[in-house]
Amino acid sequence: MQLVWVNTTTGDEQRRTVRGRSVFLRLTRSGELKTSVFSTPLRIEIEGQNVFVRDTGDGPPLSVAGMAVEKGRQRAWGRNQELRIGANVVFWVADSAMLRSRTPIDPEQRRRWVAIITVLILLLLLFGFLGYRTMTANNTVQMTALTPIATPTATSIGTLSLADKPTPAGAPMPTPMLTPTLTPTPALVPATDVSPLHVPATPTSDPPPPPTVSIASPARPEVWDARLDALGVNFVPAIVPVGGEFWRLFEATWLDEWEATGRHHIFVDVVDAQQKRFQEREVRIRVSTDGSLTACTPAIDPNIQRPFGADCPMFSSGFAYTVTVDDRLPSDRVERLGLGTIEDRFAPIHTSFILRFRLERRTNN
Repeated sequence: MQLVWVNTTTGDEQRRTVRGRSVFLRLTRSGELKTSVFSTPLRIEIEGQNVFVRDTGDGPPLSVAGMAVEKGRQRAWGRNQELRIGANVVFWVADSAMLRSRTPIDPEQRRRWVAIITVLILLLLLFGFLGYRTMTANNTVQMTALTPIATPTATSIGTLSLADKPTPAGAPMPTPMLTPTLTPTPALVPATDVSPLHVPATPTSDPPPPPTVSIASPARPEVWDARLDALGVNFVPAIVPVGGEFWRLFEATWLDEWEATGRHHIFVDVVDAQQKRFQEREVRIRVSTDGSLTACTPAIDPNIQRPFGADCPMFSSGFAYTVTVDDRLPSDRVERLGLGTIEDRFAPIHTSFILRFRLERRTNN
């Protein structure tokens, strides 16, 4: 901004450009306006589009727009208002840099530009759609033109003989003569006596061992929360050969919005045959959505102090998640998990699930 200093007695005018946010002004004995960084009777502060003036109490009295400025108090100094210091009048003018950096955008102009840009985008989309339709139509025409037309063929059953000369008018048309094509009859070959072939019997050997049968694990876990049926949760048992190891789901529990206390997770634990958290190797839990997209694969934490070995947050309601043990061994599977309640399955209400798997060996039972 610029400060314009006018002496009402002599009519002299001075101008000073002010940079920064704060400046001190002083008037010399000769009446010249000086700017300084040291404390002087007048201090001007710039904050955004506002300019403030403060009388430090060491000079002549100050007034802004005809109203006195109390000593030690700060007063707003409008752009069209005069600051009087004795016989001198000071007013400020915003320079181009200040106007560029602080002039707000006209809302009407902003709306106009938004409308213009929106129309241009719609036109581009329309032209792109028309171009796509035209290209598709041209490709269809080209494919139709290149498709060969099948020529009908007829089986020849004879030779049609007509006169080479034209038939005079009124004369009867000759009847075409068909020459049949003779097919040779194959000669009969006398039958030859064939002696029967005697194959020696294969010696009897031990019967093959019975095949190994793969059967599913029990239909339900040992602990199954009845509310899971109302939620539409599915349990899919693993297909395991007899004598093979697999991960069996032995507990499944649902926590409603009050029991979950704000949590929205699938809590999973994996234990061995002794009901201790599995620690022989790293085992991960696979939580997927839509049966293919993986949501998370946390590893089971071997720290037995934690209540659960792993957990995965849920962010989708309804039947979004499937859980299984991600290991080289077969595993039971739980499907159609997600946020929501029994009354409204797709409500974004925080609920949780607890699933526990145990390493077992499949028997005939």
